Amino acid sequence: MIRRLPPLRSLEAFIRVVRAGSAKTAAAELALSPSALSRRLGALEDFVGKPMFERKHQALKLTEEGQQLYDAVAPLIDEMADRVDRLIDTGKVMRLRLGVLPLFG
Repeated sequence: MIRRLPPLRSLEAFIRVVRAGSAKTAAAELALSPSALSRRLGALEDFVGKPMFERKHQALKLTEEGQQLYDAVAPLIDEMADRVDRLIDTGKVMRLRLGVLPLFG
């Protein structure tokens, strides 16, 4: 049986907001607009069916459910990222070839 999982991008945004302490900082770190970040957080809340944050005057505070989700998924996401990093061959040299028109060359 395949279980549904929340969108990874939404989890990444959620974790980044919690760790950064602000949506504005998290959006900048993820190279997202504030509205795009808000949509990702909204998608996670829709998936879970509960609000993850209390929103008060531009401030975000984790709800009890938000804290439970963070405590459950953040270590797993960190572990997954670490394992992927280990699989990537960091010693591999990447080459970039550029084609330039004679006018600019």
